[in-house]
Amino acid sequence: MCKFKRSTSEATLYTRSDSEGDLIIVSIYVDDIVYTGSSERMLTEFKREMMQRYEMSDLGLLHHFLGMGILQTDKGVFIHQSKYAKSLLVKFGLEDCKPSIHSIAYW
Repeated sequence: MCKFKRSTSEATLYTRSDSEGDLIIVSIYVDDIVYTGSSERMLTEFKREMMQRYEMSDLGLLHHFLGMGILQTDKGVFIHQSKYAKSLLVKFGLEDCKPSIHSIAYW
C-alpha cells in the first residue's frame, strides 16, 4: 500500500523512496506508527495520506516507544531506558542507593 516496500528482516518496517533519492521509513507496531525520513515533503504527504485513510491523531514528536524513552535534540536522537532502570531499582529495593555517573562519548 502507498508504494511502500516491506523489510525482509523486520516485519513491522516499511520504506519508500522517490526518484530524487529521498527516503521515508515507517515502523508500525499494533496501533502505533513511527516514521522518519530525509524529505519534509514526503513526511507531510505520508501523514496526510494516513489521516485521510484512517482515523488517527498526530501526537507530535516521539517521546516513548516500546518502553524506551526518546530524546530528540539538535545534536541527534538519544534512546534511553531510564523508566525501566528505575523500575528495576524499586523491584530490588535499591531506589535509595548512591548513583554513579559515567560519561558517555557520542560520535
